[in-house]
Amino acid sequence: MAERHEAIFVQIVNSQAIPSVAGLPSPEQAIATQAFLQLRGLRFKAFLSDLGAVARRDNTVDILQSYALGP
Repeated sequence: MAERHEAIFVQIVNSQAIPSVAGLPSPEQAIATQAFLQLRGLRFKAFLSDLGAVARRDNTVDILQSYALGP
């Protein structure tokens, strides 16, 4: 779904109604947005798993720094 309907998918996950991204600090929100736009395959699945762990408070937001994309 993320690959076929990228624009809609990113709009939905960045919505204030979806607390897993909206509840993140600003730097991590930016990382999440870029990850949704650019990651695919196994790395994307790992990101989704880590994002879920952060939302459940099983992990800290620091884990998302590993998905920060370089310039």
